[in-house]
Amino acid sequence: MMPDVFDESTIPQSDEAEQAVIGAILINPPAYQEVADFLCADAFYIHRHRWIWEAIAKLVTSGIDVDFLTVSQELEQAGKLAEVGGPAYLSSLIGNVPTSTHVQSYARIIEATFVRRRLITAANDIVGFAYSDEEPEDCVRKSEEIIEEIKQSAIGAGSRGFDAHAIDKEFREVIHNTETAVKSYLPRLDVIIGGFFPRTSTIIAGPPGVGKTSLCLQICRSGVYGGRKVLFLSLEMSRVSLWARMACPEAGLEWVKVRNREVSDVDLEVLSEVSQNLANKLGKRFVIDDEVYTLNGINKSVLLHKPDLVIVDNLSEIIKPDSRMDNVVWFGDAATYLRRVAKCAKVPMIVVHHLKRVDDRTDKRPQASDLKWTNDIERVTDMLLMPYREDLYAGRKQGVYQVPCEVWIKKNREGESSACAILSYNLRDQWFS
Repeated sequence: MMPDVFDESTIPQSDEAEQAVIGAILINPPAYQEVADFLCADAFYIHRHRWIWEAIAKLVTSGIDVDFLTVSQELEQAGKLAEVGGPAYLSSLIGNVPTSTHVQSYARIIEATFVRRRLITAANDIVGFAYSDEEPEDCVRKSEEIIEEIKQSAIGAGSRGFDAHAIDKEFREVIHNTETAVKSYLPRLDVIIGGFFPRTSTIIAGPPGVGKTSLCLQICRSGVYGGRKVLFLSLEMSRVSLWARMACPEAGLEWVKVRNREVSDVDLEVLSEVSQNLANKLGKRFVIDDEVYTLNGINKSVLLHKPDLVIVDNLSEIIKPDSRMDNVVWFGDAATYLRRVAKCAKVPMIVVHHLKRVDDRTDKRPQASDLKWTNDIERVTDMLLMPYREDLYAGRKQGVYQVPCEVWIKKNREGESSACAILSYNLRDQWFS
């Protein structure tokens, strides 16, 4: 028997699903991006859950890390913390959710109950139209408009959509804008990939010591010299150490010797002058942020600095929101989140990812399968670059500082894949050519 549409006790809702979604996001904030496109505050039936969701959404929009403390503070400022049940209730939401893996499934339950509630409201309105003195044609038209609105929001929640004219305009702007891509200014590489394009993510994956960071720094400098603003998010090295990677080679010095005071005062004077000249060249267009540790922190830094290119070094240093998360799941979630940051900020993003050395096969050249423990990364990224140096395995010859470096393009969503750019790498200057 169909329930009375006006019976409050039969209203579709799921307290358990609402708790699960909020709890999942509190333990794994990047999960918010997985559901934000189709889930809004009004979709939550329980008032306190709606208020908590509004607080989370406001934090994300402001570029503030989402965690137990910041959500509590946001609710407190809104005068809602006590009404939702205080910090104890937020803690219970976290404790009741073992993992964020199924956040989309729970969110779809909330979305479905929201649509059903809207249908109930629409049915009530349609009944009112039927009892009114309006012309039948007007009643039908209004009824159809209500149902169509619900239908469209259910199908395309969170998506604006763009018609053919809007897409054509954007397309023509792209093809006539010669400065769209950020070039590496390494001709052998640029001729294959075309550069790094806005709204795309690139993973540079390889074993330690192959030159991933050096390649990124060179791309940064080339971008800045070309008039672009670059944000280097250094999660592994301090800003001073990163700067030393650029300044010391130009002065003909090794950072480890400078740091250990194994150089002369004259060398230090030369290095100081090199550093100052480098700063004058790069200026305010080159920004290093070494104080970000979370995905939300990365998003906040990008929103703050508004760069033309973002480098994240490196993926494995980003703090997991939940230490119990499986690495495969985590790396996939993190890579997906960073790609969305790139799309929203309309910038190219390059993410460094460390791989273990390959010693169990004859040909040590990188393969996409080397990402087997983080296979979601390959799926979500737009381009996958994997540098290879034979001298890392065969051993470097004494007195040889110039070695070949193969950069394999293992994935290129909009260009040539399985291609290789053969570069030359100066070990002393840490410079590619």
